[in-house]
Amino acid sequence: MKYKLLLRRMSVSAPRMRIKTYRPWYVQALIWAVIGGVIYVGGKWVYQSGLSFAGHSVLVKKVEQMEEQVQALTVERDDLNTQVNAAESRWQMEKSTQEQLSHQIRLLTAENNRLKEELGFYQAMSSGSEETADIAVRSARISQEGEDHWRYRILLMQNGKARQDFTGQMQLLLTLTLDGKSVMITLPEPTTANHSQFEVNVRRFQKLEGIFNLPAGAVLKSVQIRILERGVVRVQQSVAI
Repeated sequence: MKYKLLLRRMSVSAPRMRIKTYRPWYVQALIWAVIGGVIYVGGKWVYQSGLSFAGHSVLVKKVEQMEEQVQALTVERDDLNTQVNAAESRWQMEKSTQEQLSHQIRLLTAENNRLKEELGFYQAMSSGSEETADIAVRSARISQEGEDHWRYRILLMQNGKARQDFTGQMQLLLTLTLDGKSVMITLPEPTTANHSQFEVNVRRFQKLEGIFNLPAGAVLKSVQIRILERGVVRVQQSVAI
C-alpha cells in the first residue's frame, strides 16, 4: 500500500505543486500604494488637461471680445475728441469775434460822443450865442478809466459878444459815498501843488481834459463843474454819473 502511494506520487499522474514567493504584508501594501498613486496622478493630469484645453478656448474668445471692445471704444474716443476740438475751435472763433465787435463798439461809441461834442460846438459857434454870461459849459463828460480812476472832458465856450479872453479857474465838486457815508471833495485840493490842468484861459473855446482819483472803495455819485473868475463862481453845471 505504501509502495503504491509512493509510485503514484512519482508518476506523471502525480498532483502538481505551486511554489509561491512569500512577501511580507508591508511590501504588498507599499506596492499597492505606488499603483494607487500612479493611477491618481494620471487621472488628475488627464482631468487638468481637459480643463486647460476647455479654459484656453474660452479665454481666447474673451480676449478677442475685449480687443473688439477696445477698438470700438478707441474709435468712439477719437470721434468725441474730434467733436470737442471742433466745438472748441468754434468757441474760440466766436469769442474772438465777440471781443473784436465789443472793441469796435467801444471805439464807435467814443467816436460818436466826440462827434456830438464837436457838432454841438460848431452849431453854437455858427448860431451865435445870446447868453449874457461871458463863459458857458457847452459839454461835459465823466467816464471811469479804472477801479478808482475817472476822466473828465469839458468844453468851455465864450459868449459871442465877449470882447476879451476869459481867464479863471475850474473846480470839480465830487459827491461820493465812502464807508456808507456821503462825502464831498473839491478839486483841486488845497494841498495839490500843480493846478495847471484846472486853469481856464478861453478865447472862443477851450477843451479841458484830465484824470482824478477817488479814495479806495468810494462810489462816485455826481460831479458839479464850477468856473470861477477871481474866486467868484461865474458858471456851474452838474453831471450825473
